[in-house]
Amino acid sequence: MTTIIFGDGHLGGAIGAAIGARGEAAPVILGRPAGGRHPATRLVGADLAFEASIPNAVGANLAAALAGGCRRFVIATTGWDDARDAIDGALRADDAAAVAAPNFSFGVAAMLRLVEVAGSLFANLDDFDPYVLEWHRRGKVDRPSGTARELARRLLAVEPRKSGIAFGNDGPPAPDELEVASVRAGASPGCTSWASMRQARRSSCG
Repeated sequence: MTTIIFGDGHLGGAIGAAIGARGEAAPVILGRPAGGRHPATRLVGADLAFEASIPNAVGANLAAALAGGCRRFVIATTGWDDARDAIDGALRADDAAAVAAPNFSFGVAAMLRLVEVAGSLFANLDDFDPYVLEWHRRGKVDRPSGTARELARRLLAVEPRKSGIAFGNDGPPAPDELEVASVRAGASPGCTSWASMRQARRSSCG
């Protein structure tokens, strides 16, 4: 099987290493194209393409792979929500399929489910106020990350008191807003995201 990986950064390299560890043929890892878009001729024969580049390149990369005949995709890049409808349409038009997730870690998948359960339980307690706090390396492109957005989405689905998200705006969030705060510092290639249900108390602090 011929595998293409769009993106030669941390994530693309990790995917390539994982494929090699399985004893499969080495994938073709593509960095940023000089002309702004990969030529479809370079992608002919690809059985599977991993998207692990940057948000604004997802649409163009998938379009090039589709033109080259690829019909199976794994989208691991985050921050491309604005292009989702167009990408969904392109995949359907070419009878292609994609698996997309903000995070492919088994640990994060378990944490997301735990957050749903905890959120639904705490939703019955008026004195608790949920929020999301995440930390990524300084070079992380999107803010908040796809994982943080998914945590927020799942909390909103089970928390009837929250109907929107406050992304670190000036001043306190509205009572019906879920606070999502992002920290970009350090050089860790991983991430830490928390969804907390903190008891709301009056404070004498400013």
